[in-house]
Amino acid sequence: LSACRHDPWGTARCHRERISSVRCHAPHVTEQRNEVRLVELADRVRTPRHRRRGLVQVKVGDTWGPICADENWNLEAGGVACRQLGYGYAYGVFTASVGCPNSTATVSSETATAAPKPDNDAVVVPGLELLVEAGLAVDDAQSPSSPPAVVSGKGSVGVTKVPVTGLSCTGREFSLRQCEHKSYDPTGGECANCKYAAVECAYALPDLIPDLHVLQHSLHDIQYHTLASLQCAYEEGCLSSSAAPLMEAGLGGSARRALLRFTVTIRNYGTGDFRPVLERESWIWHQCHNHFHSFGNFATYDILRPDGSRAGEGHKASFCLEDTACDDGVGRRHYSCARHEQGIGLRCADVYGRDLDCQWIDITDVPDGTYTLKISTNPNRYAAELDYTNNVVECQITLTSGDYERFYTPGTVSNITCIGRHLQ
Repeated sequence: LSACRHDPWGTARCHRERISSVRCHAPHVTEQRNEVRLVELADRVRTPRHRRRGLVQVKVGDTWGPICADENWNLEAGGVACRQLGYGYAYGVFTASVGCPNSTATVSSETATAAPKPDNDAVVVPGLELLVEAGLAVDDAQSPSSPPAVVSGKGSVGVTKVPVTGLSCTGREFSLRQCEHKSYDPTGGECANCKYAAVECAYALPDLIPDLHVLQHSLHDIQYHTLASLQCAYEEGCLSSSAAPLMEAGLGGSARRALLRFTVTIRNYGTGDFRPVLERESWIWHQCHNHFHSFGNFATYDILRPDGSRAGEGHKASFCLEDTACDDGVGRRHYSCARHEQGIGLRCADVYGRDLDCQWIDITDVPDGTYTLKISTNPNRYAAELDYTNNVVECQITLTSGDYERFYTPGTVSNITCIGRHLQ
Protein backbone atom coordinates (compact mmCIF):
# COMPACT_ATOMS: atom_id res chain seq x y z
CA LEU A 1 0.00 0.00 0.00
CA SER A 2 2.91 2.34 0.60
CA ALA A 3 3.59 2.17 -3.16
CA CYS A 4 0.20 3.79 -3.85
CA ARG A 5 -0.29 7.54 -3.97
CA HIS A 6 -1.31 8.85 -0.55
CA ASP A 7 -1.26 11.85 1.77
CA PRO A 8 1.68 12.10 4.17
CA TRP A 9 1.67 9.36 6.77
CA GLY A 10 0.24 10.32 10.15
CA THR A 11 -1.16 13.70 9.14
CA ALA A 12 -4.71 12.82 8.05
CA ARG A 13 -7.65 12.64 10.44
CA CYS A 14 -9.92 9.69 9.85
CA HIS A 15 -13.20 9.06 11.65
CA ARG A 16 -13.58 5.59 13.06
CA GLU A 17 -16.52 4.72 10.79
CA ARG A 18 -14.31 5.39 7.74
CA ILE A 19 -11.54 2.97 8.64
CA SER A 20 -10.97 0.57 5.72
CA SER A 21 -11.38 -3.19 5.89
CA VAL A 22 -11.20 -6.03 3.40
CA ARG A 23 -12.47 -9.58 3.11
CA CYS A 24 -10.20 -11.96 1.16
CA HIS A 25 -11.33 -15.08 -0.66
CA ALA A 26 -9.01 -18.08 -0.91
CA PRO A 27 -11.30 -21.07 -1.55
CA HIS A 28 -10.57 -24.39 0.16
CA VAL A 29 -6.89 -23.62 0.70
CA THR A 30 -6.71 -25.61 3.94
CA GLU A 31 -8.31 -28.70 2.40
CA GLN A 32 -6.19 -28.45 -0.73
CA ARG A 33 -2.95 -28.45 1.24
CA ASN A 34 -3.73 -31.99 2.32
CA GLU A 35 -3.57 -33.06 -1.34
CA VAL A 36 0.04 -32.08 -2.03
CA ARG A 37 3.39 -32.50 -0.28
CA LEU A 38 7.11 -32.12 -0.91
CA VAL A 39 9.54 -34.99 -0.63
CA GLU A 40 12.28 -33.16 1.24
CA LEU A 41 15.72 -33.34 -0.31
CA ALA A 42 18.70 -34.60 1.66
CA ASP A 43 21.26 -33.35 -0.83
CA ARG A 44 23.83 -31.50 1.28
CA VAL A 45 22.88 -28.21 -0.34
CA ARG A 46 22.31 -25.51 2.25
CA THR A 47 18.87 -24.13 1.48
CA PRO A 48 18.07 -20.81 3.17
CA ARG A 49 15.44 -20.90 5.88
CA HIS A 50 12.97 -19.01 3.73
CA ARG A 51 13.08 -21.67 0.98
CA ARG A 52 11.84 -25.25 0.72
CA ARG A 53 12.67 -27.65 -2.10
CA GLY A 54 11.76 -31.18 -3.06
CA LEU A 55 9.86 -33.57 -5.32
CA VAL A 56 6.18 -32.66 -5.68
CA GLN A 57 3.75 -35.42 -4.75
CA VAL A 58 -0.04 -35.26 -5.01
CA LYS A 59 -2.73 -37.37 -3.38
CA VAL A 60 -5.38 -38.78 -5.69
CA GLY A 61 -7.85 -40.87 -3.74
CA ASP A 62 -5.69 -42.74 -1.24
CA THR A 63 -2.64 -42.78 -3.52
CA TRP A 64 0.39 -40.50 -3.26
CA GLY A 65 2.61 -40.14 -6.29
CA PRO A 66 4.72 -37.72 -8.35
CA ILE A 67 3.74 -35.57 -11.30
CA CYS A 68 5.04 -36.45 -14.74
CA ALA A 69 7.00 -33.37 -15.85
CA ASP A 70 7.08 -32.18 -19.44
CA GLU A 71 7.68 -28.82 -21.13
CA ASN A 72 4.73 -27.38 -19.18
CA TRP A 73 6.42 -27.93 -15.84
CA ASN A 74 7.53 -24.32 -15.45
CA LEU A 75 7.57 -21.51 -12.91
CA GLU A 76 3.82 -20.99 -13.32
CA ALA A 77 3.05 -24.62 -12.43
CA GLY A 78 5.67 -24.61 -9.67
CA GLY A 79 4.09 -21.45 -8.29
CA VAL A 80 0.72 -23.17 -8.01
CA ALA A 81 2.34 -26.06 -6.13
CA CYS A 82 4.08 -23.67 -3.71
CA ARG A 83 0.86 -21.70 -3.18
CA GLN A 84 -1.09 -24.88 -2.44
CA LEU A 85 1.60 -26.03 -0.03
CA GLY A 86 1.55 -22.69 1.77
CA TYR A 87 5.25 -22.16 0.99
CA GLY A 88 4.91 -18.89 -0.90
CA TYR A 89 6.21 -18.69 -4.47
CA ALA A 90 8.24 -20.77 -6.93
CA TYR A 91 11.93 -19.85 -6.80
CA GLY A 92 12.85 -22.52 -9.36
CA VAL A 93 11.65 -25.73 -10.98
CA PHE A 94 13.54 -28.82 -12.08
CA THR A 95 12.93 -32.49 -12.85
CA ALA A 96 14.04 -35.75 -11.28
CA SER A 97 14.47 -39.23 -12.80
CA VAL A 98 13.40 -42.17 -10.64
CA GLY A 99 14.16 -45.83 -11.27
CA CYS A 100 14.01 -45.51 -15.04
CA PRO A 101 15.23 -48.51 -17.09
CA ASN A 102 16.98 -46.28 -19.64
CA SER A 103 18.10 -43.60 -17.20
CA THR A 104 21.41 -42.01 -18.04
CA ALA A 105 21.74 -40.45 -14.61
CA THR A 106 25.25 -40.31 -13.25
CA VAL A 107 26.71 -39.19 -9.98
CA SER A 108 30.12 -38.10 -8.81
CA SER A 109 32.16 -40.73 -7.01
CA GLU A 110 32.30 -38.57 -3.90
CA THR A 111 28.49 -38.47 -3.56
CA ALA A 112 28.05 -42.11 -4.51
CA THR A 113 30.57 -43.20 -1.89
CA ALA A 114 28.79 -41.19 0.77
CA ALA A 115 25.38 -42.66 -0.07
CA PRO A 116 24.35 -45.67 2.06
CA LYS A 117 23.87 -49.08 0.49
CA PRO A 118 20.36 -50.08 -0.59
CA ASP A 119 18.17 -52.55 1.20
CA ASN A 120 14.97 -54.29 0.17
CA ASP A 121 12.97 -51.04 0.20
CA ALA A 122 15.35 -49.16 -2.04
CA VAL A 123 14.64 -47.84 -5.50
CA VAL A 124 17.77 -48.23 -7.61
CA VAL A 125 18.50 -45.75 -10.37
CA PRO A 126 21.13 -47.04 -12.81
CA GLY A 127 24.42 -45.65 -11.61
CA LEU A 128 23.05 -44.73 -8.17
CA GLU A 129 22.51 -46.66 -4.96
CA LEU A 130 20.33 -45.01 -2.31
CA LEU A 131 18.80 -46.31 0.90
CA VAL A 132 15.51 -44.49 1.17
CA GLU A 133 12.25 -45.28 -0.58
CA ALA A 134 12.72 -42.58 -3.22
CA GLY A 135 16.10 -42.44 -4.93
CA LEU A 136 16.25 -39.49 -7.26
CA ALA A 137 18.73 -38.38 -9.91
CA VAL A 138 18.20 -34.68 -10.52
CA ASP A 139 18.64 -33.33 -14.02
CA ASP A 140 17.28 -30.63 -16.36
CA ALA A 141 17.81 -27.89 -13.78
CA GLN A 142 15.75 -24.79 -14.56
CA SER A 143 16.26 -22.77 -11.41
CA PRO A 144 18.62 -19.97 -10.40
CA SER A 145 20.32 -22.35 -7.96
CA SER A 146 21.02 -25.52 -9.92
CA PRO A 147 20.08 -28.66 -7.97
CA PRO A 148 22.81 -31.16 -7.10
CA ALA A 149 23.34 -34.52 -8.76
CA VAL A 150 21.83 -36.78 -6.08
CA VAL A 151 18.95 -36.23 -3.69
CA SER A 152 16.90 -38.51 -1.49
CA GLY A 153 13.62 -38.28 0.33
CA LYS A 154 10.72 -40.06 2.00
CA GLY A 155 7.55 -41.30 0.36
CA SER A 156 6.69 -43.97 -2.16
CA VAL A 157 7.41 -42.94 -5.75
CA GLY A 158 6.19 -44.92 -8.75
CA VAL A 159 8.60 -45.76 -11.54
CA THR A 160 6.46 -45.45 -14.66
CA LYS A 161 2.92 -45.15 -13.23
CA VAL A 162 2.05 -41.70 -11.91
CA PRO A 163 -1.32 -40.20 -10.88
CA VAL A 164 -0.91 -36.89 -12.75
CA THR A 165 0.19 -36.42 -16.37
CA GLY A 166 -0.12 -33.60 -18.91
CA LEU A 167 -0.26 -30.87 -16.25
CA SER A 168 -0.50 -27.29 -17.58
CA CYS A 169 -1.03 -24.27 -15.29
CA THR A 170 -1.56 -20.57 -15.94
CA GLY A 171 -0.11 -19.68 -12.52
CA ARG A 172 -3.37 -18.22 -11.19
CA GLU A 173 -4.82 -21.47 -9.86
CA PHE A 174 -5.14 -22.19 -6.15
CA SER A 175 -4.31 -25.88 -6.51
CA LEU A 176 -2.73 -28.27 -9.01
CA ARG A 177 -6.10 -29.99 -9.44
CA GLN A 178 -7.45 -26.79 -10.99
CA CYS A 179 -4.77 -26.83 -13.71
CA GLU A 180 -5.42 -28.47 -17.04
CA HIS A 181 -4.25 -32.08 -17.05
CA LYS A 182 -4.37 -35.21 -19.16
CA SER A 183 -4.96 -37.56 -16.26
CA TYR A 184 -5.63 -37.16 -12.54
CA ASP A 185 -6.20 -40.82 -11.81
CA PRO A 186 -5.25 -42.87 -8.72
CA THR A 187 -4.60 -45.90 -10.93
CA GLY A 188 -1.74 -44.01 -12.53
CA GLY A 189 -0.77 -42.99 -16.03
CA GLU A 190 2.29 -43.50 -18.14
CA CYS A 191 5.25 -41.14 -17.82
CA ALA A 192 7.19 -41.91 -20.97
CA ASN A 193 10.06 -39.50 -20.33
CA CYS A 194 10.59 -40.80 -16.79
CA LYS A 195 10.98 -37.26 -15.44
CA TYR A 196 9.12 -36.05 -12.39
CA ALA A 197 8.26 -32.56 -11.15
CA ALA A 198 10.31 -30.90 -8.42
CA VAL A 199 10.23 -27.34 -7.13
CA GLU A 200 12.02 -24.91 -4.85
CA CYS A 201 9.65 -22.57 -3.00
CA ALA A 202 10.46 -19.21 -1.43
CA TYR A 203 8.47 -17.13 1.02
CA ALA A 204 9.82 -13.88 -0.45
CA LEU A 205 10.65 -12.90 -4.04
CA PRO A 206 11.48 -9.69 -5.88
CA ASP A 207 9.22 -8.01 -8.42
CA LEU A 208 10.99 -5.95 -11.09
CA ILE A 209 9.06 -3.11 -12.71
CA PRO A 210 10.52 -0.79 -15.37
CA ASP A 211 9.60 2.83 -14.63
CA LEU A 212 7.37 4.07 -17.45
CA HIS A 213 7.61 7.77 -16.58
CA VAL A 214 11.40 7.85 -16.47
CA LEU A 215 11.60 6.11 -19.85
CA GLN A 216 9.08 8.43 -21.46
CA HIS A 217 10.75 11.60 -20.22
CA SER A 218 14.19 10.41 -21.39
CA LEU A 219 13.16 10.06 -25.05
CA HIS A 220 14.41 13.36 -26.45
CA ASP A 221 16.27 12.99 -29.71
CA ILE A 222 18.30 10.84 -32.07
CA GLN A 223 22.03 11.40 -31.62
CA TYR A 224 24.74 10.84 -34.23
CA HIS A 225 28.23 9.58 -33.38
CA THR A 226 31.18 8.48 -35.48
CA LEU A 227 32.11 4.84 -35.36
CA ALA A 228 35.56 5.76 -34.10
CA SER A 229 34.02 7.32 -30.97
CA LEU A 230 32.01 4.12 -30.37
CA GLN A 231 34.95 1.70 -30.49
CA CYS A 232 34.32 0.29 -27.02
CA ALA A 233 30.59 -0.12 -27.62
CA TYR A 234 31.30 -1.75 -30.98
CA GLU A 235 33.55 -4.35 -29.35
CA GLU A 236 30.83 -5.14 -26.83
CA GLY A 237 28.20 -5.71 -29.54
CA CYS A 238 26.12 -2.60 -28.84
CA LEU A 239 25.84 -1.61 -32.52
CA SER A 240 23.91 -3.24 -35.34
CA SER A 241 25.72 -5.63 -37.67
CA SER A 242 25.95 -3.05 -40.49
CA ALA A 243 28.68 -1.29 -38.48
CA ALA A 244 31.12 -4.19 -38.88
CA PRO A 245 31.99 -3.78 -42.60
CA LEU A 246 32.51 -0.04 -42.10
CA MET A 247 34.81 -0.59 -39.17
CA GLU A 248 36.77 -3.28 -41.02
CA ALA A 249 37.15 -0.95 -44.02
CA GLY A 250 38.72 1.71 -41.80
CA LEU A 251 35.80 4.14 -42.18
CA GLY A 252 35.22 4.60 -38.47
CA GLY A 253 36.27 8.23 -38.57
CA SER A 254 33.68 9.27 -41.15
CA ALA A 255 30.81 6.79 -40.84
CA ARG A 256 28.14 7.78 -38.34
CA ARG A 257 25.62 5.83 -36.34
CA ALA A 258 22.16 7.05 -35.35
CA LEU A 259 21.46 6.19 -31.72
CA LEU A 260 18.11 6.31 -29.94
CA ARG A 261 19.12 6.93 -26.32
CA PHE A 262 16.91 6.50 -23.25
CA THR A 263 17.08 5.90 -19.52
CA VAL A 264 15.94 2.62 -18.00
CA THR A 265 15.04 2.52 -14.31
CA ILE A 266 14.20 -0.88 -12.84
CA ARG A 267 12.43 -0.83 -9.47
CA ASN A 268 12.01 -3.75 -7.09
CA TYR A 269 8.57 -3.62 -5.48
CA GLY A 270 8.41 -7.26 -4.42
CA THR A 271 8.82 -8.86 -0.99
CA GLY A 272 12.53 -9.71 -1.22
CA ASP A 273 15.82 -8.55 -2.74
CA PHE A 274 16.74 -9.28 -6.37
CA ARG A 275 20.08 -11.05 -6.55
CA PRO A 276 22.24 -12.07 -9.54
CA VAL A 277 21.69 -15.48 -11.08
CA LEU A 278 25.40 -15.99 -11.76
CA GLU A 279 27.94 -16.67 -9.04
CA ARG A 280 30.54 -13.94 -8.56
CA GLU A 281 33.30 -15.89 -10.34
CA SER A 282 31.08 -15.99 -13.46
CA TRP A 283 30.50 -12.23 -13.68
CA ILE A 284 31.70 -10.58 -16.89
CA TRP A 285 33.96 -7.54 -16.99
CA HIS A 286 32.66 -4.72 -19.21
CA GLN A 287 35.33 -2.29 -20.28
CA CYS A 288 32.85 0.36 -21.42
CA HIS A 289 31.28 0.64 -17.98
CA ASN A 290 34.45 -0.24 -16.06
CA HIS A 291 32.74 -2.78 -13.81
CA PHE A 292 31.46 -6.35 -13.71
CA HIS A 293 28.05 -7.28 -15.06
CA SER A 294 26.35 -9.99 -13.03
CA PHE A 295 23.27 -10.57 -15.20
CA GLY A 296 23.52 -11.18 -18.94
CA ASN A 297 20.45 -10.34 -21.03
CA PHE A 298 18.88 -8.59 -18.05
CA ALA A 299 16.82 -6.44 -20.42
CA THR A 300 16.02 -6.34 -24.13
CA TYR A 301 15.45 -3.18 -26.19
CA ASP A 302 13.53 -3.53 -29.46
CA ILE A 303 12.10 -1.29 -32.20
CA LEU A 304 8.92 -2.81 -33.66
CA ARG A 305 6.86 -1.98 -36.74
CA PRO A 306 3.07 -1.54 -36.41
CA ASP A 307 2.60 -5.20 -37.37
CA GLY A 308 4.84 -6.32 -34.50
CA SER A 309 7.87 -7.28 -36.60
CA ARG A 310 11.30 -6.00 -35.66
CA ALA A 311 12.42 -2.92 -37.57
CA GLY A 312 15.95 -2.98 -36.16
CA GLU A 313 18.25 -5.48 -34.56
CA GLY A 314 17.53 -4.21 -31.07
CA HIS A 315 19.87 -4.71 -28.14
CA LYS A 316 20.29 -7.22 -25.33
CA ALA A 317 21.55 -5.38 -22.28
CA SER A 318 23.52 -6.85 -19.41
CA PHE A 319 23.57 -5.01 -16.13
CA CYS A 320 25.67 -4.38 -13.08
CA LEU A 321 22.93 -4.53 -10.45
CA GLU A 322 23.03 -1.95 -7.67
CA ASP A 323 20.83 0.30 -5.55
CA THR A 324 21.14 3.57 -7.47
CA ALA A 325 18.18 5.10 -5.64
CA CYS A 326 15.83 3.95 -2.88
CA ASP A 327 12.47 5.15 -1.59
CA ASP A 328 12.30 7.32 1.52
CA GLY A 329 12.59 5.32 4.70
CA VAL A 330 14.52 2.42 3.19
CA GLY A 331 17.74 3.30 4.97
CA ARG A 332 21.16 2.59 3.56
CA ARG A 333 21.68 1.07 0.12
CA HIS A 334 22.90 -2.51 0.39
CA TYR A 335 24.15 -3.19 -3.15
CA SER A 336 26.93 -1.43 -5.00
CA CYS A 337 28.94 -2.28 -8.13
CA ALA A 338 31.99 -0.63 -6.59
CA ARG A 339 31.83 -2.98 -3.59
CA HIS A 340 31.20 -6.03 -5.84
CA GLU A 341 28.01 -6.72 -3.93
CA GLN A 342 25.34 -6.72 -6.60
CA GLY A 343 21.56 -6.80 -6.44
CA ILE A 344 18.48 -4.57 -6.22
CA GLY A 345 17.14 -4.14 -2.71
CA LEU A 346 13.51 -3.99 -1.71
CA ARG A 347 11.96 -0.64 -2.71
CA CYS A 348 15.17 0.37 -4.47
CA ALA A 349 15.95 0.94 -8.14
CA ASP A 350 18.82 0.39 -10.56
CA VAL A 351 19.12 3.32 -12.95
CA TYR A 352 20.93 3.12 -16.30
CA GLY A 353 21.05 6.68 -17.62
CA ARG A 354 20.80 7.62 -21.28
CA ASP A 355 24.34 9.00 -21.28
CA LEU A 356 25.92 5.61 -20.57
CA ASP A 357 27.55 3.57 -23.32
CA CYS A 358 25.23 0.95 -24.83
CA GLN A 359 22.15 2.57 -23.31
CA TRP A 360 20.57 2.90 -26.73
CA ILE A 361 19.28 1.18 -29.84
CA ASP A 362 21.30 1.61 -33.04
CA ILE A 363 18.63 2.81 -35.53
CA THR A 364 21.01 3.75 -38.36
CA ASP A 365 19.21 1.34 -40.70
CA VAL A 366 15.68 2.19 -39.51
CA PRO A 367 13.80 4.59 -41.82
CA ASP A 368 11.68 7.47 -40.50
CA GLY A 369 8.24 6.49 -39.31
CA THR A 370 6.10 5.41 -36.37
CA TYR A 371 7.35 2.52 -34.27
CA THR A 372 7.02 0.89 -30.87
CA LEU A 373 9.95 0.95 -28.46
CA LYS A 374 9.69 -2.15 -26.29
CA ILE A 375 11.67 -2.57 -23.05
CA SER A 376 11.52 -5.99 -21.36
CA THR A 377 13.25 -6.85 -18.09
CA ASN A 378 14.21 -10.41 -17.14
CA PRO A 379 12.75 -11.48 -20.53
CA ASN A 380 13.81 -15.13 -20.32
CA ARG A 381 12.70 -15.46 -16.69
CA TYR A 382 16.13 -16.60 -15.59
CA ALA A 383 15.33 -15.16 -12.16
CA ALA A 384 12.14 -15.87 -10.21
CA GLU A 385 9.75 -12.98 -9.51
CA LEU A 386 6.35 -12.47 -7.95
CA ASP A 387 4.89 -11.24 -11.23
CA TYR A 388 6.14 -11.33 -14.81
CA THR A 389 3.21 -9.43 -16.36
CA ASN A 390 4.63 -6.05 -15.30
CA ASN A 391 8.10 -6.52 -16.82
CA VAL A 392 7.36 -4.79 -20.14
CA VAL A 393 6.98 -1.13 -21.13
CA GLU A 394 6.05 -0.10 -24.67
CA CYS A 395 6.23 3.41 -26.13
CA GLN A 396 4.75 4.39 -29.47
CA ILE A 397 7.12 6.93 -31.02
CA THR A 398 7.67 8.78 -34.29
CA LEU A 399 11.27 8.93 -35.53
CA THR A 400 12.46 11.76 -37.79
CA SER A 401 16.06 11.92 -39.02
CA GLY A 402 18.16 15.02 -38.48
CA ASP A 403 20.50 16.76 -40.91
CA TYR A 404 23.71 16.18 -39.03
CA GLU A 405 26.08 16.31 -42.00
CA ARG A 406 25.16 19.89 -42.97
CA PHE A 407 23.71 21.52 -39.87
CA TYR A 408 24.64 19.16 -37.02
CA THR A 409 20.99 18.87 -36.06
CA PRO A 410 19.91 15.71 -34.19
CA GLY A 411 16.92 13.65 -35.15
CA THR A 412 13.66 14.00 -33.26
CA VAL A 413 11.49 11.62 -31.24
CA SER A 414 7.88 12.81 -31.10
CA ASN A 415 4.29 11.69 -30.46
CA ILE A 416 5.44 9.61 -27.49
CA THR A 417 2.78 7.46 -25.85
CA CYS A 418 3.88 4.82 -23.35
CA ILE A 419 1.91 1.99 -21.75
CA GLY A 420 2.90 -0.24 -18.90
CA ARG A 421 2.56 -0.32 -15.16
CA HIS A 422 2.53 3.21 -13.73
CA LEU A 423 4.52 3.84 -10.58
CA GLN A 424 3.31 6.70 -8.42
